[in-house]
Amino acid sequence: MRSALIDWLAQEEDRLVFYAGWGALRDLSDIAFRKQLLSDDRANVRLAALLGLLERHEMSLEEVLTLAEKDPDPRIQQWSMTWAMNPRSPRKMPNSTTRIVLEQSVSVDDLMKRANEARSSKMRYLYLTMLSRATYEEDDEWRDIQNFYKGLSQDDERALVLTPLARETDAMPLLWDALGRNEKLGRSAVNGLLSLAKRAQSSPEQVGGFLLAKLQESSGQHQQDRAIETLSRLPFSSAWSPPDLEKIDIPKVAAKVVELDVASAKQTVAFAGGLNAGAKIYLDRGYRFTDVPEHLKGATYLMTRNEDAGSLGDDLAKFTTLYAMDVFIAHDDRIRSADKPKWLGRFTRTDTKLNTDDAGFTLFQERFKKGDTFVIGGNSTDGSDDDKSNYTVIFRPVLTDPQPESAAAAGVLPALDQAEGWDGILSRIFETCEDVQTQTRILDILLGLDAKDLGQSDLVKRVLARASKQPDSRLFGRLLQLNSQLGVEVAMTPLEPATIDAVLALTERADADRGRELFFGSKTAAACLICHRIQGQGQNLGPDLSGIGLRSDLKTIIQSIVEPSAVITEGYRLQVIETDVSTVFGAVLQETDSVILLVTQQGTLERIQVGSIKSRQTLDQSSMPATFSVILGNEQIADLAAFLLTCRHPSGESTN
Repeated sequence: MRSALIDWLAQEEDRLVFYAGWGALRDLSDIAFRKQLLSDDRANVRLAALLGLLERHEMSLEEVLTLAEKDPDPRIQQWSMTWAMNPRSPRKMPNSTTRIVLEQSVSVDDLMKRANEARSSKMRYLYLTMLSRATYEEDDEWRDIQNFYKGLSQDDERALVLTPLARETDAMPLLWDALGRNEKLGRSAVNGLLSLAKRAQSSPEQVGGFLLAKLQESSGQHQQDRAIETLSRLPFSSAWSPPDLEKIDIPKVAAKVVELDVASAKQTVAFAGGLNAGAKIYLDRGYRFTDVPEHLKGATYLMTRNEDAGSLGDDLAKFTTLYAMDVFIAHDDRIRSADKPKWLGRFTRTDTKLNTDDAGFTLFQERFKKGDTFVIGGNSTDGSDDDKSNYTVIFRPVLTDPQPESAAAAGVLPALDQAEGWDGILSRIFETCEDVQTQTRILDILLGLDAKDLGQSDLVKRVLARASKQPDSRLFGRLLQLNSQLGVEVAMTPLEPATIDAVLALTERADADRGRELFFGSKTAAACLICHRIQGQGQNLGPDLSGIGLRSDLKTIIQSIVEPSAVITEGYRLQVIETDVSTVFGAVLQETDSVILLVTQQGTLERIQVGSIKSRQTLDQSSMPATFSVILGNEQIADLAAFLLTCRHPSGESTN
């Protein structure tokens, strides 16, 4: 029976059947017989005997290595070396059973000898891999490995042998040299330094001090980049800040423009000055800026780690502005709009691009006043760093008085002299701009100002009057806000009301990113987040739109914006409540015997005492205003609808 089983195994090709066969051979044969089969002429028979022996640890490591060296079958070589590199302790057996003693390891000297005598490059590589996992107790063995390492000529082989060396602080000069070699050896050196910093006889500060001292000497670009990466990843007891930024390729910041709340920081970052082509973007990689917009050149920016490209969360660091400023987030274009992180929704997508030698980035912008706080979060929504790079943050102070010269030079209007006053500044800006994007930018500047007397300026009124002559939806909402904010009255050219057919005709070129900005931007004409919520972001005053892309097609979404009363969601019909002192229009959010909580068409909450109500009427009309067709126009409604169509997850799931 056993002979028939062996003959059958010699020709069996099915993996599952072969598995059952070698298990049966193991149960029917003793150890000595199966070891004899390792010399059989038939490769399948040898493999069947080997698998049974390895499963129960019935061979010593020496026997396994000898078999791997002499057997010509690649499957037997692979199984032997895989087991040899990952030996497991033999299972304890009853005292009445013969114990098989497994040799757990081969000496360091023996591994190096076998590697030098290996008859193939594959076998040599396997022995070096085993050496990379070897343990040693004597200093002499460490020095033997060091000498062996120095005798290697190939960086890929050195990358393996460097690992056991990186258990002693004496290896730091070797690790420093390896930082400047090829990618594999350089990576091994970074990992070796990080591993060394965790060992009992060393510390992050010791490794960090060594690297900082080396960086002040002459060093190659690869060494600098990888040393900075290592420094950014070392688990220091407090936040690390390089003492001499210029010498390690992080330009000093000429003037501090924001304050980082160190206690809130959950990632390693560093401020750098002089944003320009050729400047490094990350602390831990050598990628550099290649194309920087003119108005951002020289600005202060935040260096992050590209290792954090897969980071998650909405509050990884908090900042306080020291001046009024624009903050830009340069976010990887490879990350789709639907996959952008939630926190980025506070920033408005622009048409401006920034490039590095690794990726292209779109700039998202937000204006902050002096003393404002803002947070930045993770780069991703899936936790993966595949096919994406981390963002960077750029700070550009705006010209409000007072500003330090260095901040003004990096500011939004570098060509202007503050001494001219706002009349002169606005005159010089507005007279030179013709396109709507630039005009929108100017209106955003005005919206961000905190000058109480600005609305008294005749020039401001002329600026607004000129902008108001153009019936462009991108300007209209900002002009409405400015009229109210600055207390000026400027007649505006009304927009043609949007229609469903006109919006549908524009959907092929609609931009979901711009639509996202319209929804979440607090300064946009839409500002949908005042009443609506998507994935927990926004207010819960109107219907939750998290899954609107699942339950509505594009035309229905457009109709709900252009003609909100055509189909009214239950509970959101407009109610008119007259009290002793006023008449309020809105939708009832909550009602008790004594109080009614009403959300108005402006997105505000009104608490009405039931006893004060004189009359109450429910209209066949949506509580959502019908004015968006005029305020937004066809193009912006197409963008907004394109974004809403991407919202295809229930409110409990994340799309961002």
